Amino acid sequence: MRTRTPAAARRNPQAARAFFLEAAQWVAQDELAKAEAALDQHLKLAPESWPGLCMKALLAEQTHRYALVESILPSLLHAKPDYAEGYCQWGRICVATGRHDAACAHFQRALQHKPDLHTAQFGLGEAYRHLGRTADAARLFQAVLQAVPQSVDAHFQLGELHRAQGDISAAMSAYKEVLALDPTHRPAASSYLFCQHYVPGVDAAQRLASARALGPIFSTSTRNPSSFKNTWAPERPLRVGVVSGDLRRHPVGTLLEPVLAHVTQHAWHWTAFSNHAKDDAVTQRLRPHFAAWHDVYTWTDAQVVQAIRQAEIDILIDLSGHTGGHRLAVFGARAAPLQISWLGYFGSTGLPDMDGLLVDPHSVPESESAYYTEAVVKLPQSRWCVAPLEGAPPVGPLPASAGQGFTFACFQELGKVNDEVLRVWRHIVAAVPQSRLRIQSVRLGYNDVKDALIRRMHAAGFQPHQFQLCGPAPHGQYLASYADVDLVLDTFPYPGGMTTVEALWMGVPTLTLALPGMLGRQGASLLAAAGLPDWVCPTPGEYAQRAIALAQPDALARQYLADLRAGMRQRLQASPLMNASQFTADLYTALRLLWRQHCACQPTGPTKR
Repeated sequence: MRTRTPAAARRNPQAARAFFLEAAQWVAQDELAKAEAALDQHLKLAPESWPGLCMKALLAEQTHRYALVESILPSLLHAKPDYAEGYCQWGRICVATGRHDAACAHFQRALQHKPDLHTAQFGLGEAYRHLGRTADAARLFQAVLQAVPQSVDAHFQLGELHRAQGDISAAMSAYKEVLALDPTHRPAASSYLFCQHYVPGVDAAQRLASARALGPIFSTSTRNPSSFKNTWAPERPLRVGVVSGDLRRHPVGTLLEPVLAHVTQHAWHWTAFSNHAKDDAVTQRLRPHFAAWHDVYTWTDAQVVQAIRQAEIDILIDLSGHTGGHRLAVFGARAAPLQISWLGYFGSTGLPDMDGLLVDPHSVPESESAYYTEAVVKLPQSRWCVAPLEGAPPVGPLPASAGQGFTFACFQELGKVNDEVLRVWRHIVAAVPQSRLRIQSVRLGYNDVKDALIRRMHAAGFQPHQFQLCGPAPHGQYLASYADVDLVLDTFPYPGGMTTVEALWMGVPTLTLALPGMLGRQGASLLAAAGLPDWVCPTPGEYAQRAIALAQPDALARQYLADLRAGMRQRLQASPLMNASQFTADLYTALRLLWRQHCACQPTGPTKR
């Protein structure tokens, strides 16, 4: 390929080449900022350098500057139309920005030029996974594995695919294969720890052992407190940072909003480190409550750590745990003197540098405090605080009162609906004449996922007239569908969270179980805070008996449910679950106590400032 050489490069071609080689050396050492500085010098001397522009695009992709990548790729592909790797990179950018149809077109173009390009096969499979074309995705991942049996990426994506289909056992097997090939693979470690919560029979001791084994993967800390400029004054106003990929329309953003509305009552400084690419309406509402806001999605872990330390954050709160979009490596680098986990996760992170875990007395009894690597810090009422649901339709009358049978429902993610849950639900529906079970989930919008669940329900003994499967709906329509539901049946051992709150606000109580572990008691914690402790059962057998009794067609049972439904919103608004002012005061008390303890433990002792 011929390109025009600038006069500066013609005068000193050795300098241009030297800068390029220097950039390549810095890339090999993972010093991306230094690599880009050298590369920019190279491109000043040779602005049309094809290798230089290729490297620039790759560096921009690694730091999530996707618009820059897309500004470079057209000229690269114009100069070299058969550059399959360029189309492949464009496909990856489209996947990262949610344009999955466009991603498919780019990956297919790459495969036209290079049919055996495994990265393009892999990328096309990932795009298909996001589009719900699970069979096509599986075929492509298997093709990659056939050619490259030790492809860590293909094994990991197969795990993500199985998880999306609700096949948690197969997902965990794939993640284990990834960790066998690469014991430091952080995404697989997080996914494995997260998926353990779905599996019946995995007890608290097993989850703790896994967290202890995998949590240190995220740690790079030297545990040197002298590196912080913070003063150890126990009573001064504190600087609190929150790190999350979910400061948006997501349960975390929804749960954080009522708390932030009350933080101005306290003279503390709150800073957000948001790890999500796009804002939405919830993000825009959250922003003004923070004294400072940093969008860190494109930042390296080192850059985030540096920003946290420069801001002299005293307490850094993780709102993600091992869920998507986390930045646990930032906590593993000991970015702040005191680091705690809250809201986004429901178990131990396993990180040696995660100091505390905010819980409540219902979710973690004293007998289970030892099953967490973090110190358990208990808020007095609930670890959650919720606000009335914006735009929710009015609560409708009890559907069963119209004499058209009784409707049980579940609105959970399908991975929670394991075979034991289906067996118990089948027993309940069979014992209640003219009853049916409605299952509504986003993934049921995909035919292969829906067909797989139908097969499982038939295997569990359900007849076609005993269940209804519904796919995704706009949020308002989704909430309105509770008007057709008499009672929600919770999943176990992974119960509902925000879906339980939504059901309650729409007047529909959830029958749940109290099982070991913070997550196993999540439903119990929510219902206790809402003033409904009698809707919590200790065993699956008692859960089934209670559901059958509540669904009986006698006037007394129906009137009880109708009255509960009619007064549910008033009950919630008078409960600790919606007392945002008191919750925020309790949160501040807990954080202050942690800070006092931390200051007292410093080698120099607490200071007066």
